[in-house]
Amino acid sequence: YEYQYFTLVKRGECKGLLIGRELDVCGTQCFRIVDFYGEANELRYIGNELDNIMKKKNYEYIDFCNFGIAPSIMRKAGFEIVGENSNIIPHYFEPFEQRNIEIYVYSNSLKEVTIFKAFSDQDRPNKI
Repeated sequence: YEYQYFTLVKRGECKGLLIGRELDVCGTQCFRIVDFYGEANELRYIGNELDNIMKKKNYEYIDFCNFGIAPSIMRKAGFEIVGENSNIIPHYFEPFEQRNIEIYVYSNSLKEVTIFKAFSDQDRPNKI
């Protein structure tokens, strides 16, 4: 896969790094953010830039599957929780399945945990 990297810069200082890739199914493209490193609170400012990228690249949507970033921050960035509307945001692209799925996360840690799609190789197909 070819990944794209975007930095979150505030007053000349890097506040975060987003990593993602384009997905294409039958001529329709979307962008999947698979990893993030940085100050989660700064994500609330990325909505306008993500909207510009969507328009420029003609993406149907941008998704950002994560556990541990506050829903209020994600909403300020322009994201919605799958299941709160009737949209289908596919999880599997190889092979493609046009359906929403539930993703379960387990942590036995007493510390705060943040998990992204690229963790545990969930950003690639698992084929036998």
